[in-house]
Amino acid sequence: MTVRYFTTPIYYVNDRPHIGHAYTTVLADVAARYARRLGHETTFLTGTDEHGQKVQQAAAARGLAPRAHVDELHVAFRAMCENLGTTHDRFIRTTDADHVVVVQGALQRLWDQGLIESRRYGGWYSVSEERFFPEKDLVEGKDPVGKKPVEWVEEENFFFKMSLYRERLIAHIEGNPGCIVPAYRAQEVLGFLRQPLEDLCISRPKTRLAWGIELPFAKDYVTYVWFDALLNYLTGIGYPDGDWRERWAESTHLIGKDILTTHTVYWWSMLMALEVPVPKRVLAHGWWLMGDAKMSKSSGNVVSPLGLADVYGVDVFRYFLLREMVIGQDASFSEEALVRRNNAELADDLGNLVNRVLSLVERRFDNRVPEPGPEQPLDVEVLASIRGLEATVSEAVEGLMLHKAVDSCAALVRRLNRYVNETVPFTVAKTDLPRAGAILHVVLSALAELSWWLEPVMPRAMAELRRRLGADGRSLVAGASIDKGAVLVPKHELPEAPVPAAESPTPTAAPPAPPAAPAPQAPQEGVALIGFDDFAKVALRVAEVLVAERVKGSDKLLRLEVDLGSERRQIVAGIAKAYAPEQLVGKRLVVVANLAPRKIFGLDSQGMVLAAKHGDALVVLCPDGPTPSGATVS
Repeated sequence: MTVRYFTTPIYYVNDRPHIGHAYTTVLADVAARYARRLGHETTFLTGTDEHGQKVQQAAAARGLAPRAHVDELHVAFRAMCENLGTTHDRFIRTTDADHVVVVQGALQRLWDQGLIESRRYGGWYSVSEERFFPEKDLVEGKDPVGKKPVEWVEEENFFFKMSLYRERLIAHIEGNPGCIVPAYRAQEVLGFLRQPLEDLCISRPKTRLAWGIELPFAKDYVTYVWFDALLNYLTGIGYPDGDWRERWAESTHLIGKDILTTHTVYWWSMLMALEVPVPKRVLAHGWWLMGDAKMSKSSGNVVSPLGLADVYGVDVFRYFLLREMVIGQDASFSEEALVRRNNAELADDLGNLVNRVLSLVERRFDNRVPEPGPEQPLDVEVLASIRGLEATVSEAVEGLMLHKAVDSCAALVRRLNRYVNETVPFTVAKTDLPRAGAILHVVLSALAELSWWLEPVMPRAMAELRRRLGADGRSLVAGASIDKGAVLVPKHELPEAPVPAAESPTPTAAPPAPPAAPAPQAPQEGVALIGFDDFAKVALRVAEVLVAERVKGSDKLLRLEVDLGSERRQIVAGIAKAYAPEQLVGKRLVVVANLAPRKIFGLDSQGMVLAAKHGDALVVLCPDGPTPSGATVS
């Protein structure tokens, strides 16, 4: 038995889980499940990155100690894993005691070897990225990654002599094709390494950042968050004293393409310095886009994975993620695409096929799997497709092209539907029941095999399909009882089209007025009376504005993040002409808290800000006096 080791990046705890986190986690889980299915002893690691300046600042803003802050927020990532059905062997936190020991041990070893030295340094520092950038890399005076402001910082710091490893890194990448997947990503890293490689600042003075792992040889400093975080992959399998070497030799890191350099330059040079082999492979996948923009918390276009999984089911969500994104390339997300993929491939192609054949078995074969019969040419062709599925899936899995494994399963489902249409067992059963039974046996055998190889992607649905088939593992058993059951994968209605934003062009002609109808007397012209029961349905709450920023491409909309006491929400409000974003941060507003979510300018809006309007003047409604977030307005 061989071993395999899969890791996700550890997720920065100061964010909430979004579809990018979910995709990487599901991708790693599917890889681990397939590895186990192929007979490998497999370890799967995920977790959270909990140190750094952003965490310290966020905790201070909430009036919490950093430890209390991360203890609360890491739970969201644990919940994501649980809800997505992942099979990780360890959820690591960089605040775990064994990890602190590993980091300090590695630092001390590099210090003792003379590979870390102290020097005075001045540079442009980005709090957002928690790193220094050379001036030549700045974009309009901002960091090139998050496009956030930088500040000039001069201080005494400690540097890891990363520059010593440039030639070794180039030699390793060029001498080990496949160590970076897809292959063209290796060329990106080599392009980076063709430039001079600078040493890496791996410390922060406690006067600026106290929340981190203390340097064992300099008590007034903590280590750089990336040096700390990257070592988690070794901590998770017992480095340096445990039995970690065999698993490490077959290790695969699954990451987003935006952190490729840190994982193949910073990390691999650290490993070379520690005399630890570099991982076997790093897979860098693409980004999920909304339109042409990458999903990110700062841009306000984040999709909640747990919300989608709750609405459409975990298996459907996992299938969509693996089927929609080609490994290494970007993919556009839309809820409509998820629903269409579900309805066409899972509900219609697979679910309808299962329902049709099991219904015929139920009616004509006493709810039992029919016996096989003499094979006709079409049977032979389909049976060959069934037998070839394992080889096709195995090849895709070993090459980390997991989307191809799912593609192969989807292709088999389409072939089975054609086979049923070509052999018409429903008609044949009227005149030749044994032949109809033989056709059904081929289809049911294929469904058993399909469920075996699609289960790593859709674990619940495929286990349920095998149960309905009475299959023994991946094998169909003639005479076994079948259970047609309810719809295997239900269809869903397409989501409503986004409501046009306020900037939509004014219609050239007004729509015809509705016919006049008698109305009760109203206190003011144009205002209809409502009953108290209707008014009572509206939940008005006080909300404090935590973040306010303009919506790109709109001169009327602001994106707000507000605190409702028990939760944080995003609201898109058409008040940008009346208020600058900085005027609203810290202000307490009155919002409708139970308004159904809607999309405005591509952003999810989870409420409505109340404002008074007179002519062109607009004023948001605020409580008169100190009122806590979440207070009821009545």
